[in-house]
Amino acid sequence: FSPAEAPHPLLGLEQLDSRLAKALLDILSDSINTQFREGCYMIYYPWLGSSQEIIRAVMAVFKVGNLTCFRRYTKFAKDLPPHSRSACGQHDGIIIENSGRCYLLAKNRQGGGEISLQSFGSSTTVSNDIICGLAVVFNPWQEPTAMRVTIDYFGPLDAFRSAMKLRGVVPGATPNISEIVRRSVLEPVSFSTAQLFPFQVFDRIRP
Repeated sequence: FSPAEAPHPLLGLEQLDSRLAKALLDILSDSINTQFREGCYMIYYPWLGSSQEIIRAVMAVFKVGNLTCFRRYTKFAKDLPPHSRSACGQHDGIIIENSGRCYLLAKNRQGGGEISLQSFGSSTTVSNDIICGLAVVFNPWQEPTAMRVTIDYFGPLDAFRSAMKLRGVVPGATPNISEIVRRSVLEPVSFSTAQLFPFQVFDRIRP
């Protein structure tokens, strides 16, 4: 992976109305410093076709000027077992952080150009490397779906090739998926209100 391959997020901004451009730049100014350091990450979502399987995607985070950008891959990997499958996608986006809350907004450069949004609150960090949140993404049937999402730091950008080999829909019991990640994605949670909450791990997992 090379950050130079990614399109610059501000391309064409000079064509916007000055007030709109100012408002957009004000939002983007929150992208200078985020808790997402440059590197390679694994992203885990529940697989809608089975309560025991997990979608494992790969995300590269990198800097473009004063912006924190990312590229997320969910494309099927040929070297995975025949039963493995995953929604196809190459999402290019930007990370914005405000008061400890992170937002990952992206557009799919493959398929139908779907928009996705992932959000992470300041209280859902499990450790220095794992964070839980909520995502609005398109499922393989091209319908918007809200679900929990967990991100796990994998290594520096030069670990990208190794990470890409692990993409796909995998059993929740896969040995290289930690117990924290497995439970954060698969464990059902019931609430009395019609809301979707990120997985709350503090009392359940930490001794």
